[in-house]
Amino acid sequence: MLNLSSSNTAEGTIDKSSLTFNAGNWNTAQTVTITGKDDSIVDGDIAYQIITAAATSTDSKYNNFNPVDINVTNTDNDSANVSITPATVSQAEGNSGTIAYTFTINVSNPSVVPVTVAYTTDNASATAGSDYIDNDGTIIFNPGETSKSITVNVVGDIIPEADEIFTLNLISATNGTINLSGKQSTGIITNDDVEEDDCFCEQIVYPNLDTLTGEGGPNRSQVLPNTVSSTKDGTVNNDTLTGTNLSEELIGLDGDDLLLGNAGNDNLIGNAGNDTAFGGSDRDWISANEGDDLLNGNLGDDVFNGNAGNDTVRGGQGDDFVRGGGENDLIWGDIGEDTVAGDKGNDTVFGGNSEGGDSLGRDLLFGGSGKDLLNGNAGHDTLFGDEGNDTAHGGNNDDIVVGNVGDDMLFGDKGNDSLCGSEGNDTIYGGNGSTVAIGANGDRDCICGGEGNDLLFGNEGQDKIWGDEGNDTLRGGKDDDTLKGGAGSDRLLGDLGNDMLTGGSGRDFFVLSPGNGTDTILDFEDNLDLLELAGNLSFSQLSIIQGNNATLIAVTQTREILAFINSVQASAIGLDDFIFAGS
Repeated sequence: MLNLSSSNTAEGTIDKSSLTFNAGNWNTAQTVTITGKDDSIVDGDIAYQIITAAATSTDSKYNNFNPVDINVTNTDNDSANVSITPATVSQAEGNSGTIAYTFTINVSNPSVVPVTVAYTTDNASATAGSDYIDNDGTIIFNPGETSKSITVNVVGDIIPEADEIFTLNLISATNGTINLSGKQSTGIITNDDVEEDDCFCEQIVYPNLDTLTGEGGPNRSQVLPNTVSSTKDGTVNNDTLTGTNLSEELIGLDGDDLLLGNAGNDNLIGNAGNDTAFGGSDRDWISANEGDDLLNGNLGDDVFNGNAGNDTVRGGQGDDFVRGGGENDLIWGDIGEDTVAGDKGNDTVFGGNSEGGDSLGRDLLFGGSGKDLLNGNAGHDTLFGDEGNDTAHGGNNDDIVVGNVGDDMLFGDKGNDSLCGSEGNDTIYGGNGSTVAIGANGDRDCICGGEGNDLLFGNEGQDKIWGDEGNDTLRGGKDDDTLKGGAGSDRLLGDLGNDMLTGGSGRDFFVLSPGNGTDTILDFEDNLDLLELAGNLSFSQLSIIQGNNATLIAVTQTREILAFINSVQASAIGLDDFIFAGS
């Protein structure tokens, strides 16, 4: 009798544990069936043995007879099929920074040896560098691992555009096989930006101060004098007139008068002379007339008419209406939602107070004719320079600042502001310069030059800047900005960040400078528009490369991409398309 056994029962088994030979079958072959065990593990060909023990018999001459062991090999028919899922990843790109698109690489069967997979990202309609960050590399599956993730970062922007596509492709596998049906996945960058209309200046409704029905301002009945129960008249001398708790009318006549309304809805009329009027605690109507007057509403929703003279007006607490009148006035709306008009003269107008309060006030400020200085201070304010060469500061929060007629200087200051130069050659700054890093959450301003040759600065934040009519200069400042020159011959500088530039009609100049980011020029017209090289760059230092959907302008030595020029072939771009800073 021969005893049999498998050296590796995990790989193969036998159907008999022993064979018996006797006088009747000693010369007849006996069959042993070996069954290999199937699995899904990629473990290679594995050898094992069917062990034959020494024979045992009642006939001593057969004892210790030991046949040779049988060598068996299990041939592995499993493979590490590698694929990528899902077939499509689609999500919105966001407005800034990057958004992670996550893909999963799968190995169908666990392997006892490492599996190395090489992959690459490729452009379809999306462009590496501006739309997504190229990601080429390898990923290693250690023994037993069956899935790993790969991330492709998509670059957010505020540019309205069609959805864009890139692909992630598996290109080779060591100790594995690429599944042809699962070797590619598609990333769809869905647009989440809305196309802006042209310059918003055309949509602004200018309040009519003469009819006193402007948006955000009082109506006619709100600025009429109060109905009073009695009247106190002064003399031609310097009088002090004091009201009671009733609604009264105090008339100063000539002289430098002091009018004290106290409680009640009073009418205080200074007439000639340099008068001082304090309204008191209720709704007062204060008219200064001739002279350099000092007017203070204190509490209540007060109405002021400075009329002639260089007047100083403090609205006090409450929603006040102030009209400076002729000459050069100094006006504070103070606390509340105030309507303040400098009217004639070179006026200085503040929506809030000199201490910088009034954070909730929504003030409406008018410069009127003359060279005015307007400051919204805190709050969501609307400022109109009107006629003259005005300077206007939006102050804190989200403001609307309009220069209107004249060569104005407008500042958005803090907040997401809308600034419109309108008529004249204006200079506009979107926000305060600061040390905030590119990509940080700066303020986002909308800036429109309107008519005239304007100088427009976005400064910090992702700004939208329209030159509109005239020969304008547009500077995006920090972060990713959108610049549109409009009509005329415009000069566009994206400055820091990856900016979108549209020249509009006329010969436009697009400034390219190293170290400032990669700009996209959407409407470059060959033989009309020009590329201006700054930062001591020369044409000989450039590489002009044909991309999938755009021409790339790059610095040869550093490989920095300065700009993508859409819808223009690289063969059309030559030395005659460039000028140099200072030329």
